[in-house]
Amino acid sequence: KTKSPEERAKDLLSIMTVDEKLDQIVSCGCNNVKELADRLDNGEKFTVSGTYTFRSMNPADFNRLQKHMVEGTRLGIPAILAVENTHGVCFPSATIFPTSGCMAATFDDGLVNKMAKASGEEAYALGYKQVYAPNVDVSRDPRWGRTEENYGEDPYLSAKMGLAYVKGVQSNKVAATVKHYIAYGLGEAGLNLTPAHIGEREIRDNMLVPFDWAVRKGKAWSVMPSYNEIDGEPVHASKKWMIDVLRKELKFDGMVITDYGATHMFKDFHRICETNIEVGKIALDNEIDFEASSACGYDENFRKAVKSGEIPIEKVDVLVKHVLTLKFRVGLFEDPYIDEKNFTKVHTKEKIALSRKIAERGITLLKNDGALPIKSKKIKIALIGPNADVAQMGNYMFYRIMDKDCEDCSADHAYTLRKALTEKYGENNINYSKGSDYVFDIEGEEEKVKKCIENSEIVILALGSNSAESTGGNQGAAVERDKSKPTVTSGEGFDMHYIELPPAQRKLFELAKASGKPTVMILYGGKPHAIEEELPYLSAVVQMYGAGEEGNKALVDILSGKVCPSGRLPFSIPRSTGHIPTFYNYKPSARGACYKLHGSKDKPGMDYVLSDPSALFWFGHGLSYTTFEYKNLKAEKVGNIKVKVSVSVKNTGDMNAETSVLLFTSCKYRPITPEVKKLVAFKRIKLNKGEEKEVTFMLDKESFSYTGVNMKKTVAYGKYDFTVENLKTEFELKK
Repeated sequence: KTKSPEERAKDLLSIMTVDEKLDQIVSCGCNNVKELADRLDNGEKFTVSGTYTFRSMNPADFNRLQKHMVEGTRLGIPAILAVENTHGVCFPSATIFPTSGCMAATFDDGLVNKMAKASGEEAYALGYKQVYAPNVDVSRDPRWGRTEENYGEDPYLSAKMGLAYVKGVQSNKVAATVKHYIAYGLGEAGLNLTPAHIGEREIRDNMLVPFDWAVRKGKAWSVMPSYNEIDGEPVHASKKWMIDVLRKELKFDGMVITDYGATHMFKDFHRICETNIEVGKIALDNEIDFEASSACGYDENFRKAVKSGEIPIEKVDVLVKHVLTLKFRVGLFEDPYIDEKNFTKVHTKEKIALSRKIAERGITLLKNDGALPIKSKKIKIALIGPNADVAQMGNYMFYRIMDKDCEDCSADHAYTLRKALTEKYGENNINYSKGSDYVFDIEGEEEKVKKCIENSEIVILALGSNSAESTGGNQGAAVERDKSKPTVTSGEGFDMHYIELPPAQRKLFELAKASGKPTVMILYGGKPHAIEEELPYLSAVVQMYGAGEEGNKALVDILSGKVCPSGRLPFSIPRSTGHIPTFYNYKPSARGACYKLHGSKDKPGMDYVLSDPSALFWFGHGLSYTTFEYKNLKAEKVGNIKVKVSVSVKNTGDMNAETSVLLFTSCKYRPITPEVKKLVAFKRIKLNKGEEKEVTFMLDKESFSYTGVNMKKTVAYGKYDFTVENLKTEFELKK
């Protein structure tokens, strides 16, 4: 026990048989802990190196399984249990935190670290020593359903949040699994698993950055590659990305686990080989340590090839050592069992309060013409929309529909917007109608909507995406598109071919518009919705994300003015689907930079003929109920490639508030075309009304580096613009 995890793994490896080694590199299914334990109790002989659940589980079943591994095998190597945890452990009694986009919108990596520590503590108590998170894919296509799992479109923001998460979770001896390595957030046509059309330099300067930080700075213990292909190579099968970059360049010494079924895809999906033994050899050559959720490459044929000497056992040893090291790192040998007495005592008041705090800081006000905050407690409110009476908390979360018989489910206690508004303003002041499904009309609802609006002074439209029912929506074959069930429009595999509001939701907007009454649109879901056509007629717009179990309470506090909104967009919102991609850190030649004669429907022009190529709302946009004055932006060199940047910020409004100060740089000239601007630092501050603070940032070599002509990191010396809000200052970085 006094030796390091690596040394202990090496010692254990030295006394293992070939079969014992091969037993360690394959997972045993998912959501079948009881079945596995029953089979072992019935006398079947097999090894469970690890398994996974995202549904309810009886801890006694896992302990039965684990007893067979610890006490019933020669070496007593325990099984590791894994779970989803992008925004809370995917388990009935665990705390549900806001989705990654909402976390990113806080621009507070310290808060994300607290969340990760809290959820890591819960994971450990629930028996999970490995979590499949954080998801640090840099999202570049909002049609992609998994956009809501990520921290947005910016590599620096994603890196900061991912690093905070890794450190927080692993402080509890729970292995973070950083995913999905690499370039998964810009698949062809916005569809999941599709090829990424991207060059190496763009990967290095954007997609690789969060993984680099998680591995080098965070010392992440596990990585999960992505399903997609880059330049004809599935990432799992790419020597360049798996060995040359991940293992050698980033010096990753942890365990690589396949995304589920990824090796199976070598044959029937990517078609790079024909047989299982070929799959196994490719996976082995690329140090894919742990095959999930069942054997394809590392099957019995692979076992025979190892025993015959066709496949060198020394290469297998590399994989096994990585798996064993992970198990020693998480303390699995010292603490293999679940504490059944304290199993469900994780959902505490402190963690619920933390979930609410993240929601309060992340929910983003996009537009406000004065309709918010709603200060009168006697105002009549028309609450309309498919998300009005649903607690929309994001995908990869445990909802009752996943196990109707589970004893306790945190999601059951989450407030809907309807319930939260009713508590605040009284039942007699809330006129509610669902109005429509997420994509379908509901017969008879139009007249109800009209009546609700007619009897109200202000309209709140609760629209957007649905990922709450991702395991039971009407797309399921078993329900044969039963329209009584809600349509899933976001989440893994639920990609949309457009990002405008679906026609059924658009009709609800048209009814509100026709009334002429002030209308507030709440957009639920962790990805952008294009609302250019609707925007001029809306009094206020709020980006809600999936704001966790306390999200709608936090939202009502913001709508009523109890909490001042302070979130900022972690992604840009395009004007339409046709404007994709619309990320902010584009190149000088992008976004119609040539003709600069953007058109409109009323006045045709050039690039585009009938529209402006800019975003409807850029990355970093977010309004407040107070106002801030920025002044005295200064930059000075304080060391060898170290620059101090300072700016004064004053709260000039009538409300105490928080805000995030974002610092962008723009290199004026360099051999490789620069971005028009890129985020290099941010800091969240609190200012009472009338208060002024100086905010300082220290920039180092990393802030001025890019991938040069030789594909190596290079410092760009020369002239820069530094930007904070409406301020800009020039600076020259000299050698």
